[in-house]
Amino acid sequence: MSDLLYLISEEGIAVFLLLVVLLGVGYFGRWFITNYTARVDTKYAELMREIGEIKTEVLENNKKLYSMTSTLVGNQRAIGEDVNAIESSLDTLLKYIKANGSK
Repeated sequence: MSDLLYLISEEGIAVFLLLVVLLGVGYFGRWFITNYTARVDTKYAELMREIGEIKTEVLENNKKLYSMTSTLVGNQRAIGEDVNAIESSLDTLLKYIKANGSK
């Protein structure tokens, strides 16, 4: 009974209100951190998923680019061989014209 009278007294009410405020702040803080952490975790998971998708797209595009580069290098070699064949044929043709043109 004396505890109840102490809470009712002027100093006891201040202590009681202080305890209620601290408990309220603690409860609100725990609720806020829980919700905030859940939102951050969700955003982090979404961000990691998007990074994974972008990484997959980049790897696929790199494979396509490598394939195109390989094809271009192969074509360049074939063109070089064709140019060499044309130059050889031109040399042969010029030798033939010189040999037959002087007669």
